[in-house]
Amino acid sequence: MQYEQFPAPVWGKVRSARELGQRIADGRQEQSFTQGDLAAWLGVDRTTVLRLEAGKASQIDRLFDILGLLGLDLVVVPRTAHVVVEYPKGQSST
Repeated sequence: MQYEQFPAPVWGKVRSARELGQRIADGRQEQSFTQGDLAAWLGVDRTTVLRLEAGKASQIDRLFDILGLLGLDLVVVPRTAHVVVEYPKGQSST
């Protein structure tokens, strides 16, 4: 699978299954894949991809519940991106 440069709208924080689904759909479309293409590549039914893109996967909802309780965010970026995380003044990663 070739990873091409994604436009900025695919990047960013994701705080719900629906937002994640939209980022998946945007990335898929940017790569010119159909839902069927993605499903075949992953070895799942097209309905699975459809439900993920619609934010209808209950386990993903649970993941966002856990992240929220822990004060964490999920950030989607292209694999080729160089990401730098800056902590607020006075905070550290440990």
